[in-house]
Amino acid sequence: MKKHKLLWFYIFTVVFTVILGGAFAALLNPEEPVQYAISLVGAQLSPLCGLLLVCVFCKDFASFKDINWNISPTRKPIWLLLSVFIPVVIVCGSALILSALGEPYVSSTFGSAVPFIIVTAASIIGCIGEEVGWRGFMLPAFHKKHSLFLSSVFTGLLWGAWHFGKIALFGIIGYLLFIVMVTEWTVLMAWIFYNSGKSLLPMIIFHFAINICSIIMMNEREGISFYIVGCILGGILCLVVILTNKSRFLSKADN
Repeated sequence: MKKHKLLWFYIFTVVFTVILGGAFAALLNPEEPVQYAISLVGAQLSPLCGLLLVCVFCKDFASFKDINWNISPTRKPIWLLLSVFIPVVIVCGSALILSALGEPYVSSTFGSAVPFIIVTAASIIGCIGEEVGWRGFMLPAFHKKHSLFLSSVFTGLLWGAWHFGKIALFGIIGYLLFIVMVTEWTVLMAWIFYNSGKSLLPMIIFHFAINICSIIMMNEREGISFYIVGCILGGILCLVVILTNKSRFLSKADN
């Protein structure tokens, strides 16, 4: 198993997604916004559970011990700011474009601050569960053998494919577009991740910013149109970042 930790991590993650995601969905009402947000936490904790199980079987918890939860003192706080700014640009920019194209903004129906706080807390927990697996383990593991660009693409494709529930919601085309958009996010996140000293904190913030902005700005508008616009905006940002950081993305070893 040690030779194929990435494969087993992904298998265990998918299994836990079906089990935990199914259990949470069965216990809660997905038609109610707050309960739906809480139900997603089961699936979002699956990467964390998958990595934990791999470590148990391999009797090696180095993958957890190596995770950096802090921004290095030598790193500029600009990376924390970018982990907020980029998601806001992608999601809010997409929302403005969709409004201009005739898909108006629909206010979220939380009713009061308490439900929104619950949804926010659930999202933070879920983002931590995901990022421990995707950026804390998978991305660095790929980067030991591949360039940062390929490692980002591999991680993004697998992360996006893991959201297989999108098929039922938006069909195959929507699912494939979502995978492309998520892969672009991963390239941007990898850039921030390695420039912040491989800190997981900016990744959690980036992921949370995407989620919370989508909840606020994309209520009843998530779908193929959003994914197309999101892919265009994300693609432009990726192109700029890659072209201005060629040596970083072409690096073939995580040193």
